[in-house]
Amino acid sequence: MKKLIYSTLGLAVAASMFLTSCKDDSNGGGTPTPEVPKPTITFETSSGYVFAATSQLVNTNVKIGIAVTHTINLKKLKITRNYNGGGEVILLDSTISGNTKTASKTLNNLLGANKGTYTYTISCTDNDATTATKTIVVTAQGPLLDRGIDSVFSIKSATGLSAYDLLLGEKITASSSATNQAQRDIVDGSSNTTGALTGVWNSQNGTRYKIGSAQKINGKTFNQFTTEQDILDAWNAASAETSTVTVDIANKNILIAKVVRGAATNYILISITDFNDVTGSNNDFIEFQYKL
Repeated sequence: MKKLIYSTLGLAVAASMFLTSCKDDSNGGGTPTPEVPKPTITFETSSGYVFAATSQLVNTNVKIGIAVTHTINLKKLKITRNYNGGGEVILLDSTISGNTKTASKTLNNLLGANKGTYTYTISCTDNDATTATKTIVVTAQGPLLDRGIDSVFSIKSATGLSAYDLLLGEKITASSSATNQAQRDIVDGSSNTTGALTGVWNSQNGTRYKIGSAQKINGKTFNQFTTEQDILDAWNAASAETSTVTVDIANKNILIAKVVRGAATNYILISITDFNDVTGSNNDFIEFQYKL
């Protein structure tokens, strides 16, 4: 009887050891494969250098400072540019001579005249054929078009031109008999019963507004906006959008209009420049400068 008990215990221990061994193997047991070291690529971050995703005007210079360090001797440094996914253009393909574990390069590259996305890819390969890669995306934008100065008359104006088409750049009528509702980005919202200019602007075509304060929006004055991205950034940072806005005609503040026509969305920067507000007058107006 004792022999039978001992035999059973031995089988149990052996089975336990077998299952434990199988469990270890199924969980990736054994010696892990060490990670192969790669070159370390860093970018110069001082003023004037591009080191992260950014937006720049077309036909401007992109300056990228590149530094590579490694524990193994380096063999090759390569830089390419891809415009709108259209294929790689090689800007640099350089063999690193000598036994060196460091390398550096300053790239100066002129963006093209076309708006779009330029992806710069920097890769470095060591003597063991191990390669590290980093990319920087630069969005090229056209300069803002300053449309100059114009005005919107009061709804009480004898001219009837109390609406404005921001895309065509012209005063239009807000008459109920007109068929131009799709172009009414701005419509004066002053009271019909008084001569006072309230500074209220409405939209009758879905145009939305966001407004700044103290002649700034997103911390910038009108003249400090140079690209489409500047306006988009200000729009995203500003308060909730609305279809009705009260402009500060006395302090000449800044606002942004979001105009959607068909499949195109336009963000338009507007700065109040002057106004005429005489109680009882039928030729009051709000003057503004705008660009898009």
